[in-house]
Amino acid sequence: MQQSILLTILCLFFASCTSRFKPGYIIVSSDREDIPLEIYQIKQESPLQLTSEIIIYSNRKTAFEPGTYLILADCSHEQIVIRPGETAQLNLSAINFLPPTPPSEGDFFSVQCSRHNTGMFRQTIDKRFRLNVLGSPKNALISMTSTPLVQPQPGKVSTILLSAARVVSKNEGDGFYFVSSSNEKQAVTKGVKFGSWQFLMPGEYDISVNGTTVPMVLGPNESKTLETGYLEILSPANVDVDRIAKTRGYPYQIQLGHDHFLALNEKYPVLAGAFELHLDSSTQPLNVEIQINETKTIKLRSVEVDWGCAHDDIKCLGSGEIMLYKGDDHFPFVESISDIPVLFFGENIKVGISGSRNIKYNLSASESPFVLKTGRVILKPNIQQKNQYVTDLIRFEAGGPPTQGFSLDILPSWKPFTMTFIAGKYNFIQSSTKYGSDGERSLKTSTYVIHDGSKIEIEFPYLVSDGQYEKLLKTKPKNTKL
Repeated sequence: MQQSILLTILCLFFASCTSRFKPGYIIVSSDREDIPLEIYQIKQESPLQLTSEIIIYSNRKTAFEPGTYLILADCSHEQIVIRPGETAQLNLSAINFLPPTPPSEGDFFSVQCSRHNTGMFRQTIDKRFRLNVLGSPKNALISMTSTPLVQPQPGKVSTILLSAARVVSKNEGDGFYFVSSSNEKQAVTKGVKFGSWQFLMPGEYDISVNGTTVPMVLGPNESKTLETGYLEILSPANVDVDRIAKTRGYPYQIQLGHDHFLALNEKYPVLAGAFELHLDSSTQPLNVEIQINETKTIKLRSVEVDWGCAHDDIKCLGSGEIMLYKGDDHFPFVESISDIPVLFFGENIKVGISGSRNIKYNLSASESPFVLKTGRVILKPNIQQKNQYVTDLIRFEAGGPPTQGFSLDILPSWKPFTMTFIAGKYNFIQSSTKYGSDGERSLKTSTYVIHDGSKIEIEFPYLVSDGQYEKLLKTKPKNTKL
């Protein structure tokens, strides 16, 4: 009796063991053979724990240990339970992307998506125009456009019509163009060589080349081609533009578009059309229009103001402020520094410098580059309290072409101070008015020629009223003699 019971228990044990390790099967049906799929056994749901990856193929029956599995296809997944002795079957569907022109080497088409709700299953598919999907695929980034994927019928093939854009240039080796979606909140772009197609979802796009941008609307199965022109911006001959970076710490910059910078003396392919150039330190854009296959050459001019510094005096070099004016404008269109080439475009240009602001030097149209030398005037006011006369104006005026204008009024000072001038002839004007006499004035004019590197000292009386003198005494440094 006991032997019979033991035998029964052993039979039941071995039967259960046999059942426990009996495999189950899976087959993924598809219209194509041998499509690879990834499968993981799920050891724990939350947090998700998986075994190592195994590759299975469509239309092949594959045995697995019973359990719960995650199967990954393109931009999709399904979870399935495999039971002992049973065959689980799934249907693989397909999404075909149809380009409007046959793809070739160098063309771009990309699909980026997540196959599962965990970030570890991101997927990027390049230059493949068919997605093999399981279940319900989600959104995908198709060549920079966020697109909800269609739900194919099980075992069927769905078709999505693509569009195409490209940029061509006379010299296909010139570089790259970029395409971004006009409607996307994030600017996702991809650079592709000239002459190659980018296959895109139908929609609105911005095509960009070296800072020039052209909008483009693409319909299903539509392809469009843009052609380039060329732009080159040349610095004057014999101008050392490298000194710009050495003196101020960064190179000369030319901005095209919002954030694209061009270098001097290089030829750039650009999209045909009208656009704005922003030259270094200039507040006024330069409007440019370029036709297809046209080469537009912009020749810059140059002026440099030599501040009289030693070549190794870092504190002095670049310490002067330089302003360029157009015509009779009161406000400069370029603000830069001394001791570097200041590049500009156009004619009827005048130069002003700090230290003698409002006196301007006229640049001739025929000469470039210019190097303007400077000299110094050391002013020594002698403030005097007078009852009869009061100084009402002291300033410098240009002594004749090529300079014009006059300096700001010179104010009384207890200490000597220095003014810097572009080398040339200037008139020193002193004017005073007599108290109690309507309109009676005393005017004195002295002419000085300022040479390169010269230092001229001018000592002069500055006559003030009793009340003004008392106010000035409050600002007088303690160590200044009366």
